[in-house]
Amino acid sequence: MSDEPGLTPLSSVHASLAALRALARSAKSLEEWRRVGRFATPEEVALSEQERKAWHCTGHSARTGVACTSPRVTHMQVCRRHGGSLANVKRKAAERLAAMVDPMLGRLHALALQDKHLPAAVNAAKDLLDRGGIGAEQELKLHAIGRQGQDRITVNIGFLQHPGTQQTIVVPLPPGRTEE
Repeated sequence: MSDEPGLTPLSSVHASLAALRALARSAKSLEEWRRVGRFATPEEVALSEQERKAWHCTGHSARTGVACTSPRVTHMQVCRRHGGSLANVKRKAAERLAAMVDPMLGRLHALALQDKHLPAAVNAAKDLLDRGGIGAEQELKLHAIGRQGQDRITVNIGFLQHPGTQQTIVVPLPPGRTEE
């Protein structure tokens, strides 16, 4: 796969792989593909594997044999077309993610107890305390501005630690209840 004598030039492999992908996209049916299509050469398959990105699906085309270039479904190894939308695949992905929680919490605990890099230890300790519900209390001020119709009031929410950062939300009143 280099430009040495006796081997297929790399530029021609790139061109033939691009032509094969274009042909596969243009085929409208399986019957048409059987008439005009072909399976990829070993050089084309190797090049498609080499061009695969970390976020690409790990599946392969059944028609051409080249690597799939679709993005993976979140927390999975494959795209929707290669099984990423199946319920059991989603369940297994959730199980893999859940299985990673305890080891990562252990690593976070070890990071919090280390003394070589104190800023990382402080951040890890804060994260562990926040996950345990032992974080610093935050003061909150609520200020009702006024009514915007019969069934809503406008509320400005601002944290006292950061003046000027306020969020305005509209809170619906429960049915049958009026503002007091």
